[in-house]
Amino acid sequence: MQFKRAMADKIFDKENPKTQTRRLAPAPRWMVPGRRVPVQCGYRGKALGYIVIDKVYRQSLDKMMPVDIRAEGFNSFMGYIDYLRRINKKDIGIFTEVTVYEFHLEADDDK
Repeated sequence: MQFKRAMADKIFDKENPKTQTRRLAPAPRWMVPGRRVPVQCGYRGKALGYIVIDKVYRQSLDKMMPVDIRAEGFNSFMGYIDYLRRINKKDIGIFTEVTVYEFHLEADDDK
């Protein structure tokens, strides 16, 4: 799964790791719970590590709770929305439907 470098780094943060990501596109059929996925910066980037998908579901952005915002690596809802608008290069409303991926960093016993 591709991440901007700053977001990838948050996945590996020991104290407050990023454990969710949201994407505008629907989930591919193969992206299911239990799936091991490389963390990459760019399409051809080397895997920095691996995450394991725990849950995949659709959600409207306005349904995000404070715990979800922190799991995304942000402190505020508007900070997160502004980031989404920048990386997607389009205006994204708070009622936009997204695919949510909840995950954890792969541990040695996950392999």
